Amino acid sequence: MISILDSIIPNNNKNLSISIKLFFILIVVLFPFGVIFMLRGLITPENTWMVSVYLSIAGLISILYLISITETVPSVFFIGAVLILATGAEAVGLRTGYPFGHYLYTEHFIPLLPGDVPLAITLSWLIVSINSFLICRLLIPNPKNPYIVPFSAGIIILAFDVLLEPFGSFINKYWLWENNFVPMQNFVSWYILGFMFTFMLEKTTRFIPVPTYRRRIVVPIVLLGLLVTQFAIINFAHGYWLYTSVGIITILAVMRSIKRKYQNEI
Repeated sequence: MISILDSIIPNNNKNLSISIKLFFILIVVLFPFGVIFMLRGLITPENTWMVSVYLSIAGLISILYLISITETVPSVFFIGAVLILATGAEAVGLRTGYPFGHYLYTEHFIPLLPGDVPLAITLSWLIVSINSFLICRLLIPNPKNPYIVPFSAGIIILAFDVLLEPFGSFINKYWLWENNFVPMQNFVSWYILGFMFTFMLEKTTRFIPVPTYRRRIVVPIVLLGLLVTQFAIINFAHGYWLYTSVGIITILAVMRSIKRKYQNEI
């Protein structure tokens, strides 16, 4: 498996490359166990910390991979900015109902960051922002319009939330919405914040020259694909067909549309 990863993970920094490969193998191995545990109801409120561990691994891979294919300083700036802004937006939302609507996180969704925001939520913002951006940016290597990548990535991030809501709120009860209803402003806010975060990446990221873009897109697709697949399996198992179908179709439609339009540039 290491030899396969050599073709999709940069080797310009040996220690960084080894770290990405090891964490990547770990998350792929853990994936089926996570799905089985959830399907069998083995992840109880007392051990939801497992979710944070899994997302921490995915977040670490996303951060290390972004740094491995871009100039370090702008990428580190972006990572820090998203961690602060996402945590701040969630903290404000918990107290005011804006921008997402009125909701609260349950006491078992730990550990918590300042503002009573679960670490898993902040990591989710970071994971989906980095990987949605990389998927769109690597499929559109020379965007003439600076807004096309953030626009496309924002739609993927919105679709990710459509999949996330039944999984996190209705099935696992990680957070609870007022009147048990997800308001439209939540989805609008996810798109706006997703667009803003990926626009920040578009304006600050400087990619290191690579021999081919086609290989470099594998890691972000696999990372985002693992989460989407996990949400889909659990959602379908609990009867949430509409949310899940809309989310998956939207993500695939965006990627297909980009690939068809820009495939000659890759």
